[in-house]
Amino acid sequence: SANKTYLSLTKEKEEKQKTKNNETILNDQSVNSTNNTTDPEENLMIKKPKVSSWAKAKNIQPQQGQQGQQGQQGQQQPDNGSNENEKDNDQKDQNINEDELSEWNHIELDLNTAKSLLELPIHLAQKSTDIFKELFILYSILSPISTSTMSALDAAGDAARKIASTSTPASSTEVEKQPELQEEQEPEQQLQEQDASSVSVVVEDEKVRKKRIEAEVSAAVSAAKRVLPQIASFVVEIIEMQIEVIAKFIDKDYSKLYVLREVPVDSSPLIFKLFARIAATETLSPSLQTSKALLSFASSMEIHFNRPNVRFVVPFLAACDRNQFAIILPRLLPWMPDDLATATRNGTLASLTAQTPGPPLSVTEFERAIRYRINGAGVAGSEQAIQSAVEVMELLIRLGSSSTLSNQPQLLRCLFAAFKVILSMNDVISVISIQRVTLNLSQEAPLPVLLLRFLLECSKMRPSLGQFICTKIIPALIQSNIWEEKDLWQGFILLSKKYITSKPPHCLVPLTTLLSSQRLLQIITILPMTKPIIIKHVQTALHHQSVDPSLLRVLGL
Repeated sequence: SANKTYLSLTKEKEEKQKTKNNETILNDQSVNSTNNTTDPEENLMIKKPKVSSWAKAKNIQPQQGQQGQQGQQGQQQPDNGSNENEKDNDQKDQNINEDELSEWNHIELDLNTAKSLLELPIHLAQKSTDIFKELFILYSILSPISTSTMSALDAAGDAARKIASTSTPASSTEVEKQPELQEEQEPEQQLQEQDASSVSVVVEDEKVRKKRIEAEVSAAVSAAKRVLPQIASFVVEIIEMQIEVIAKFIDKDYSKLYVLREVPVDSSPLIFKLFARIAATETLSPSLQTSKALLSFASSMEIHFNRPNVRFVVPFLAACDRNQFAIILPRLLPWMPDDLATATRNGTLASLTAQTPGPPLSVTEFERAIRYRINGAGVAGSEQAIQSAVEVMELLIRLGSSSTLSNQPQLLRCLFAAFKVILSMNDVISVISIQRVTLNLSQEAPLPVLLLRFLLECSKMRPSLGQFICTKIIPALIQSNIWEEKDLWQGFILLSKKYITSKPPHCLVPLTTLLSSQRLLQIITILPMTKPIIIKHVQTALHHQSVDPSLLRVLGL
């Protein structure tokens, strides 16, 4: 429709210009006859057609303008009939229109153009409630389009590439060789195979046609992938990039957030970013009334949209007290979708998964949530940040240590993934916080079931904790009679294996002085490669201290 309107307007404009040019030609012909040395183009006041930016990029030279072509024709053949001139002019008009339409159709929206178009409404959104709200509505419309279009085109692109990789036509040469083969054959054999060969040629032609169509489909999908999602994804990207500007609409007046209850649920990703921006500029603490208000409003958004999603609350986790965070923590876990579905059907885990409605967080989102919780508590290295990290680790270890949940593989896989994320956050989870939580839990009775798993991960991911584990944790576990718990005892043996070495850090001293000879014999039986190391250590100790005789008998000394 736009192209037709453009063509009609262009045609009308060209008709008016044609009439004006004819008058100009008649007036200027007399001037040319008296002044032949003057450039005809100067007499006709011909202006060279402008070259658009797109035409320059494509290296396309515009066709000679209508004025210049008519002027030259008027000079060369002033006496030709009007019908011939009109026919030529119509053909030239058609050529011009086709060129202009081709350029019109090749206009594409790039990121800079989209940014300039949205610059004004984004800045006005700081002052206008309606524009602020409309930006969220626009985002809610385009975000699903961009996502679904890209997903569909990715799948189509994969299929198209597969088609293209198998679309090499190999039948044309074979079809051409068929007559030559027939000439070389005996006449009788040719007669016998004539029908079969004709069928073969038809089949090969059909294959060529099919391959050609498949190749064209592949090219079409590839072209669509470049063009279709362009506008939607550009607008979504620009709005997300300008969230800092949009957030100035709130300007510490958090009562304005209630405008978000009037926007569609598909704008949720933009709301998450807005909340993150607010959290970055606000001091959050369970003791501050503003923090409580923000946390309460974020929680209410789930109820308002009737679509549970813990991501609304994540930026304000620092405003939760310990009990609130303990309730939210299961919803933050990086559940695998299949594990979450299985756990939901599991009667034992049903009560836990009932607390985790909505799409689960990814590993990256879980890490971000923990950062919000700890960084919001205080500056890195401060007592508040250390205590917050201790609290996070303690709650995670206790979550999977109850008697009903400790043997559930879906939950254990989720918690083990969480342990790895926690211990990889060197800038947030300090060595001091790990030492504090592990020492506190190792002195409890009964011991938390997942404590040994957490310690094993510490020994792998935080080697600097080795000396602390050998001198503080292992003695504390022995004094807690860890061998009385079968599962914990197996974990203790694996942890000891890591540190039964001849070089520090090693745990040989607590094993040979605090552990009974019977328990040490169990370790040697399970880990026979450790016996020579233990014997060497005991032989060295005999020179400056007394050794339990039962231990000597166990070692054969």
